[in-house]
Amino acid sequence: MTDNPVVWRPTPEEIASAQITNFRLSAEKEFGLRLPDYLSLHKFACEHPEKFWRFLWKWADILGTPGARALENGDDFVRARFFPDGELNYAENLLSPGQPDDVALIETGECMEPRTFTRKELRAQTARVAAFLRGAGIVPGDRVAAVLPNNGAAIAGMLGAAATGATWSSCSPDFGADGIIERFGQIAPRILLACDGYYYNGKRHDTAEKIGAVLE
Repeated sequence: MTDNPVVWRPTPEEIASAQITNFRLSAEKEFGLRLPDYLSLHKFACEHPEKFWRFLWKWADILGTPGARALENGDDFVRARFFPDGELNYAENLLSPGQPDDVALIETGECMEPRTFTRKELRAQTARVAAFLRGAGIVPGDRVAAVLPNNGAAIAGMLGAAATGATWSSCSPDFGADGIIERFGQIAPRILLACDGYYYNGKRHDTAEKIGAVLE
């Protein structure tokens, strides 16, 4: 039995500039501790989970309210819940940082030129989807289902659903009608978003008939 060779090891410069290093040093300063490496940080997190997770919320600049408790049932792996009283919105936290002209997304696929979305453009698309969903009566806790390729429209759809507080579930448009129904039948969606076709292997495939069968 031989030792496995090291495939990759970060340079000292990469370690120094890593986010986990920034977090570790910030935790040292916050709590007045000496945390010289990852293992010491891990040990602190296990021994003081409430302090660790509440500090992580603060350090990561999460938008929202963490609530009174950082951890519930911390000794039970299955029943543990982080920030059970907290409130946040995934879309808000994902889209808020950065400058308007920063690149947020690059979309590419068959039979198309790559397309770049700035943060401003992705925020605008997300806002339009969210406005449409709210206008259709979608409220927090509802399920939004989508039959879409993995493209910019799907990302904007997911973020728009998250912005309304809805749960998003999607599948590829190459699913058959029975497969789509089997997947989404489990969650009883309030609304279905779907494309009218997609490209695969250099050919456009129409989905109108299949989606009609699903709606039936």
